[in-house]
Order: sequence, then structure tokens, then C-alpha cells
Amino acid sequence: MVCIKTKVLLVCLTFLATTAYAQNSEKDRNDNVVGLIDPVLRLNRMTFDQTILEEHADPVSHWIVLFCPPWYEPCQALEPVFKALTQKWEEQLSSPLFTTEVRFAAVDCATEKALCNQQKVNTYPFVGHYRQRKQVSAWRGNSLANDEKRLRDYLQKELGPAHAKLLAATGAKPPPLPPVLIKSWVVCASSDESFGTKSSVEECASAVEASGGKFFMYGTGSNAGQCKKSNTESEACTEGFVQREQYNFYKIEIATGYMEEDETPEGRVAIPVDFLLIFAAIAGNAFFISRGSFGSAASSPLASATKQPIGGVVLPSESQAQQRASCVARSLPKEWAEARGSVEL
Repeated sequence: MVCIKTKVLLVCLTFLATTAYAQNSEKDRNDNVVGLIDPVLRLNRMTFDQTILEEHADPVSHWIVLFCPPWYEPCQALEPVFKALTQKWEEQLSSPLFTTEVRFAAVDCATEKALCNQQKVNTYPFVGHYRQRKQVSAWRGNSLANDEKRLRDYLQKELGPAHAKLLAATGAKPPPLPPVLIKSWVVCASSDESFGTKSSVEECASAVEASGGKFFMYGTGSNAGQCKKSNTESEACTEGFVQREQYNFYKIEIATGYMEEDETPEGRVAIPVDFLLIFAAIAGNAFFISRGSFGSAASSPLASATKQPIGGVVLPSESQAQQRASCVARSLPKEWAEARGSVEL
């Protein structure tokens, strides 16, 4: 009886141990998956220069790099925001032609202090915008309360024109930009026009923009929702500002296309993306067909005549098989081929 109880106990312990091991293994697999799909590229002193500062055959137009020590609380608070913005902008700027317009990266300044000093990182969090292998602008953290909004506005300013250019190339209309707050608790002394009550600043801006306006006042507090178009011609309000509580003065930003420095409006030629995709598909098919035809034509008439049917099926000659295998191997990516033996190829 004691022996039976001991065996039952051993079976139960084995089951519990196996279950715990399986749960831990599943957790480890999930953790590995999360690490693999991290959209932010992690750089160090060995990879930073090679990735961002050196010339490449297919360079990335914009690099957005976060410099932060992971132990610093503001950096910990900004990390999920930075990942979310990475996914947003990389999706928006992913071209149908598979060109890389923007990439996001991060540097751990706790272990790469020399690299951070070299890139003139003087506060945390620090975000650098790199274009044509140079740091063209920088964003610095201010406070936990408003860093998220400030970073969103900064990326909109830096990457918005590139997004507008991509939309123009695909024939899509760029989304409206959020209105810009110029001054709080004032109204412009120019003549204004009331648009009634609007549920949001964006709705007020849309109504004013539809009427051809560029500036407006939006009420808060007891005047919440009051929308008034300002007929001034400048955000400085040359007519003069008047102190007025519970009203804010806004400017409407117009989304425009992006133009390279060496580009002129007369010299721009818009090529439909659909046409480019069709052309690429036709060219790719023609390439593989021609390669296949070349391999077939390379065999001599004598070799073709000496092929004997086996079971009603004509097998290709050895030279033809080698040529086709060589063609397939040359068509595969170099990285794929290097990791596999000749048997797999």
C-alpha cells in the first residue's frame, strides 16, 4: 500500500514539474518573440557609424535616434511612446516600392557614454534626427507631463513633409495638420466672424479653413466651444492682441508636399505608382523567362536527341539540370544562399 502511494506521489510531482517547465518555456518563447519584433533598432559604438554615418548603396532618408540610459525615469516613461511613434511613422512612410524612408533607433547611454558625448547629447531624454549622415536637429526632454506631446509635435514637424511627399506621389490627400496655438487668453483685434459652437478645436479649424481663413479664436471655460474666425493676415496680429480670458488664438497649418533642394516645380514629373509596380512585375517575369530560355537553348541538338523517355517522361540532360540549378542559385538572395549547403540549393 505504501509503495502504491509513493508511486502516485511521484507521478503527481512529475506532472507538476512538467507543467511548470512548459509554462516557463512558453513565457520564454513569448519574451523572445517580443524582442524579435521590437521596431526600434538598438545601436552601439560599433554599429552606430556603420548604420547611420557611413555611405550606403540604399541609404535611409531619415534616422530618428533616442539617446537614453534605461535606468532614468523620464527615459523609462518615454520608451513605450517612442516605440508607438516608431510603428506609426514607419508604417506611414513605407513606400509601395519598398524603399526605406525612415528608421528609428536607440542608444543606451549608460553603456555607450562616449558615443552619446560624441553626438552632443547633453540631457536626457535626447532624440536626434539624422539626414544625409548628419544630425540636422535635436529634441530634448522637458518634463514627464508634456514630453509625449512635444515629441509627437517634433516628429510631425520633421517627418510630416516626407509623408506629404509620399501621399502626393500616390495621389492621396494629406491629412489635415493639427492647429497651432499661438497665444492663450487673447483675441486678435481684427474683425472676426462667428462660426457658432464647435465640439473641438479641430472641428473649428476645419470650418474656418473651409471658408478660406487662416487664424481663429476658440473658447474655453464658460465660452467653451465658441469658434471665431480672425481676418488678420499674420500670426503676430498686426491689429493688436486684446486680453480676453477663456479665448485662445490659433493658426491653421496647411499640409503641403515636400520638395527636394534640387527640385523645381517645373521639373517635377509625377509617375503613377501603379505604373511602376506593373512595369517592375513585367520586367521581373521577362528576366526569369529569358534566363530559362537561355538555359534551354544552351543544350545542343545532339543532347536533346539522345534523351530517352523513362516511363513516358522525358528527363532533362545533366547539363540542363546544372544550368537551371545555377540559374536558381544566382536568383536567390546572397544572405539566403550563404546560410545553406549546396544540397538545399
